[in-house]
Amino acid sequence: MLFYYTPWVDNDYNASLLIANIVAEFNLSTYNSGVDPKNYISVADATNIQTNFELDPICSCCDRFEITNKMRDHAAPFGQLPLEMQIAYADVALLLFPERCEELGPAEQDRFGGGVPITHSMSAPVPYATSSAGFALGDLTAPHELGHVLGGGHQQGNPFGPVTGTPDCARGFLEPNVPQHEQATWQTVMGGYGGNCTFLWFEDPPWDQNCVRIPLWSNPDVYYQGKPTGAMDSPPLADAFMARALNMTMPDVAEWTSYPHAAPATPTLSSNWSGCYGLYQMSWTSQTHAEHYQLLRYDPGAQQWSILAYHGTGTSTTVIVPQSDGSWLLAVRACNGSGCSSLSSSVGVTWQSQCL
Repeated sequence: MLFYYTPWVDNDYNASLLIANIVAEFNLSTYNSGVDPKNYISVADATNIQTNFELDPICSCCDRFEITNKMRDHAAPFGQLPLEMQIAYADVALLLFPERCEELGPAEQDRFGGGVPITHSMSAPVPYATSSAGFALGDLTAPHELGHVLGGGHQQGNPFGPVTGTPDCARGFLEPNVPQHEQATWQTVMGGYGGNCTFLWFEDPPWDQNCVRIPLWSNPDVYYQGKPTGAMDSPPLADAFMARALNMTMPDVAEWTSYPHAAPATPTLSSNWSGCYGLYQMSWTSQTHAEHYQLLRYDPGAQQWSILAYHGTGTSTTVIVPQSDGSWLLAVRACNGSGCSSLSSSVGVTWQSQCL
């Protein structure tokens, strides 16, 4: 991903930290929702766009679609956007801008996300999104808008359905079994405000609403507060299984921009027991053109490598095997813009009943 940000965003929020938190929150939310950990986002580059919009003649108090359409049309100040994405090998660009527009109310001016232009489809992408910095994570506006680029739509009955070329289940999901006249208390990342999940513009901050976005993508097999976060047993247009859709669309999005390197070779994994109960230092060999490494744990219940123990740029990490588990099987793989390597040979680690 290529991130753009304005000078005010950098001054008020520390753009580098905000961008790192957006990426971490997005990847954690998809992983917790059952998306394969090989499907993730990363920072290709981040650029200060050197304009705050409302102080410039570009557009006075821009409408969100006006800004996104300027990105689509590569109009000023986005004339170099295609070239910069090509140089960075970025598939998607996200603009972060400050809370703006004096004529709007003090709360309304904050919550401002950029929708994908209606011309966007998975086969003819318009891979651009925007978010105000204050709400980028406050109500998960940044992950939500990225979800639109990745093919997602709002929940059934709310405007903006799945993008052309994505499954009908690529939708948000509203807390189920709530009477129509009552307020729901939560919706998933792709939920759109409206109906019985309204946003209280002038009363409360995004993290203290009656109905909040939770950091989960719809999945009928993942529960929140005892309720499923998705549905697949209803008519097709009411299905909500965004996690499944992301496993289909994210590999396609990774092909939007050509990447110069093949997937890395498979690392070699080794362990060093510290001599204290289940504490181990896991390390692996560095691989050419690797951008991230993923240490996965085998899940005996699901009978698959699905538990993510580490995801980062380093070549080592510490794990602690709990006494309740007894033993783990671990394997590592290396990833870049072309995908991930095969998993390494597995290494077993066990809890020990002593500390030497």
